Parts: sequence; structure tokens; C-alpha cells
Amino acid sequence: MFIERCVTTLAEAEQAVAEGADRLELCSALDLDGLTADREVFLSIKKSINIPVRIMLRNRYPHFEVNVADLDELKHEAEWFKRHDADGFVFGFTAHGKIDEVSTAELLGFCAPLPCTFHKAFDSCESLTDSLELLIDLGIDDVLTSGGKRTAAEGTQTLSEIVLLASSRIGVIVAGKVRHNNIATLREKVKATYYHFRI
Repeated sequence: MFIERCVTTLAEAEQAVAEGADRLELCSALDLDGLTADREVFLSIKKSINIPVRIMLRNRYPHFEVNVADLDELKHEAEWFKRHDADGFVFGFTAHGKIDEVSTAELLGFCAPLPCTFHKAFDSCESLTDSLELLIDLGIDDVLTSGGKRTAAEGTQTLSEIVLLASSRIGVIVAGKVRHNNIATLREKVKATYYHFRI
């Protein structure tokens, strides 16, 4: 089982590592479901911690649509984080209930060769199976999902189907109110390898 923890500060990162996290997702503004990570926090974490850190790239709330200016800003952020040894990125763009293929492919190419996760924007798509296949075709490394539901516990049936469909072609990271006290039950029902939760 692989555990990714979502953090916003060095103290949270240190706690996550102490509790056995395998990787961190660094973002800001968790009250807005996560926005682009803070640069100074990132530098402090990289200086102190030795597990991989993937960086959230998101500059819009509450939706997941982006325009040309948004995308240019995210590229600028990605460039800085790449130069300062980020281990990967987390982003996700949708429009009208579908993956925004053009914007996703553009930022994915810009972030290469670093691995990228498509975040829970995925759950806003009308067809999760079609969206999963598209992300695989685009070359996304992982997808963060609660199976289209508010929580992973509510989405276990769909999550198990997504995990089977994904096979070894893309990592499925189970998210959505995952906690230490329910992760064993989720793992038994969903059969996923990757799990994501906050401090």
C-alpha cells in the first residue's frame, strides 16, 4: 500500500512523514480544495524531507476550466518548481463534463519528464470510464478519485471498477475522506494500491 499525504506546511509534511507517508502532495488553500503550492513552503520541505513531493498547479476556484492566461500562469509556476527539484505535478482541467484534452496535454507536455497526477476534477466528468481512457492515452501517470462521489467510502463500487479498468496502465489514487481508521476497509473493498489523505 502506497500513501500520499496532502500538506500545506512544513509541520504538516513532517507529521505526514512521521506517520509513514510515501509521498507528499503540496498545495495551498485547502479551504478552496487546494491551489498552487507556496514556493517558500516547498523549499523548506525539500530542505528537510527526503520523500517525493508533487506540486499542485491550480489557480481557479471552484471550477476546473482554464483559459490561455490561466495556462500560461501555471506553466510559469511549473517551470519554477521544476528548476527547484519538484518531483512531479498535480493538476486537472475539465469543461462541460469532459476532460479538457487540449489544456491537459499542453501542461502535461510542459511538465515532462516529471510524473503528473490528474486531480479530483476527474470526478466532475460525466463518464469516468471514458475519461480514464483519455487520461491513459494522454500519458497521465495517476488519477486522484473518489469514484465520482463525495467520499471514497460512498464511491467504493465505482472505484473498484476503475481500479480493474486501469490495471497497470495508470495509477488510481483513492481519495475523499480517507483516514487511518477507514483505509483498511477501503483497501479490502476497492483493491487499490494508492491512497491519499490530508493531515
